[in-house]
Amino acid sequence: MGCSTTDSSSRGIVSPRFVSLFDAIPAALQPSRFPIALLCVLLFGGLLSLGDALAPHDFTARGLHLAERTSSDARIAAMRAEAAVREAVADPIAFDEMLQFMAADAKASGAVRTWDVSCETLAEIARDGVASRVALIEADATLDDAARARATLAAKNGLSRALDTIDECRPRGLFESFAQEEQRAASQLVMALFALDFDGFCLAASGAIFRAPYALWRLEPFATSVVLLAILACACFAATALARMSALDLAMGRKLSAREGAWYAGDRAVRCFALPLAPVAVVVLLLLVPAILGTLSALPGVDVLSALLFPIALLFALLASVVAIVSLLALPLMPAAVAVEDSDLADAITRATSLVLARPLDWLLVLVTSLVTLAIGGCIVSIVLQVTEVLSLSAASVFLEPTSLESAAAGDGEGVELLTGTSRFAGVLLSGWLTLFHALLGAYLFSLLGELATRAYLLMRARVEGEDPTTVHQSA
Repeated sequence: MGCSTTDSSSRGIVSPRFVSLFDAIPAALQPSRFPIALLCVLLFGGLLSLGDALAPHDFTARGLHLAERTSSDARIAAMRAEAAVREAVADPIAFDEMLQFMAADAKASGAVRTWDVSCETLAEIARDGVASRVALIEADATLDDAARARATLAAKNGLSRALDTIDECRPRGLFESFAQEEQRAASQLVMALFALDFDGFCLAASGAIFRAPYALWRLEPFATSVVLLAILACACFAATALARMSALDLAMGRKLSAREGAWYAGDRAVRCFALPLAPVAVVVLLLLVPAILGTLSALPGVDVLSALLFPIALLFALLASVVAIVSLLALPLMPAAVAVEDSDLADAITRATSLVLARPLDWLLVLVTSLVTLAIGGCIVSIVLQVTEVLSLSAASVFLEPTSLESAAAGDGEGVELLTGTSRFAGVLLSGWLTLFHALLGAYLFSLLGELATRAYLLMRARVEGEDPTTVHQSA
């Protein structure tokens, strides 16, 4: 049982200007929203890694722009990495013998050999080999302190080069390359925004929304569909919780905890997860008609009938494309419709699409403004996080070993492997904390996205239906 309530009796009639998209930047900073957003961001990374495990591919660091590596290209990359490790370790001859043994074992088992050992094993061999090399340098009594320090530094630099070469040459999965493409597109969006380059902004946006997902789907249609739909379903669930927290805050100034927001979405989990799935199901059903007619055209004697009915196939394909485009444009409003109106699945989709279709130009303006707000908010928080990290590390260097801080701040974890003793343990802990700290940027962006979606829904509803923005459905 629910009722629609508003606090307009105490505030008076509120103008649609009450909903400001740019005010979402500070509003999304509420700490209660970060647990949901952070868990969602971590889940996205897990789903992408699962996709790479289900559909293994071999791309380079340049991403999806280049074709997948052939086995000969992969073998050349492996030889580069092995050569870098051979140069870094203390006993290159023993290293070569070990690789020959592993290669012979792989050949005897009938496996196709590109990498003699995995990248992780090769990196571990490099670390052990350099550790042995440093131990020999420390035990060499013929070296003075300065020569010993130079030789040790040279050995550690060799390990760093070897690890960099391994990372450069290692195979990258399809979904990892897709994530890198999206990160590059996000950087291009921000640069185009501050350069006032409208063409560059549209090009980067189309690349992130259309080109990169299409390239992903073209290579692995089934795995891509499953992973992206799972990500969208999880995102809609989390966005519903965040939108509910935003809606009650905007309407009544009521602050919900992360648990209350999660419980609200959990009670409506089926409709939240189904928000991106239902339009896809409708598109698939509409495309069944062209598929059936295409199958009939391959049968002798029935191909003439299929050709006569071809306009029907065009009609259903047109309907499918319209449903797909409108649903994609209205998808950000669907979780907000559930959170604000407590709508069921059909009503949430209908409400969101009707707002888009009623005033498409207004919605495009709101959407572009939301993207600009998202980019500005991301830049501001990114700068704040970077300054915070620099100040924290600078202050901590008074008490902690500078090498531990520098290695942990590298962000890739490889610098920590160059440390020894308690310095290495401290570097591992610091690297873990900094990794979690960096993830806060993604959590903030997702929190800001939920806040913007809620404000956009209230704004569009006020413009199209004349509804007071402070009217939010209250559940008993």
